[in-house]
Amino acid sequence: YNSATIIDKHHKLQPSYDKMELLLFGEAVPLANELPWLRRMFQRSGGLIPGNSIRALSVSRDDGPALRIAVMNCYEDTLPGLGRRLFGQVQPNLLVNITNDAWFVGTEEPTLHLRLAAMRSIELRRDTVRSVNLGVAGWIDASGRVRARSSSDAPSFAVVEPSLRSTPATVYARYGETPMLLFFVLSGVALGWRQQRRAA
Repeated sequence: YNSATIIDKHHKLQPSYDKMELLLFGEAVPLANELPWLRRMFQRSGGLIPGNSIRALSVSRDDGPALRIAVMNCYEDTLPGLGRRLFGQVQPNLLVNITNDAWFVGTEEPTLHLRLAAMRSIELRRDTVRSVNLGVAGWIDASGRVRARSSSDAPSFAVVEPSLRSTPATVYARYGETPMLLFFVLSGVALGWRQQRRAA
């Protein structure tokens, strides 16, 4: 597994979140068991198993209920559907992305990755904290504003105080793309009806 966990204040390892969406040909080679030549071609890749359950990382607090953290591991923060599933199952107070964009330093990819993470914050109305080995680390608020960020090519750190929200799910978190699809279908029907009336 490619996993994330927390060591609590009593120095105990908490249950981990195992990455659900593995990077093809990096962490997993599709059909490797059925096509041995493919496995030989990508010997340095794969071997990881996707997680089979979504869970929040939990941090106990003295002054209230435990903090629920939804981890999006590596490029998982670029996947809106996974963000919705995480939100629906764990109702997190905070989103955390851990990743390594080292192989993209010197390109626009680290900044693009940060911007895609901002989309998850907007969609789910949760702050996101990004911890990045090499790339753009930072804090994104629930409106998608980047409140703190590192440069993409130098080691750094920041101490931030993100908002820990318990607000209800957004329309997007509940329904995803369904309202937009309905809009397009209804628009198509209305246009078709209008064309028929003009032709009559």
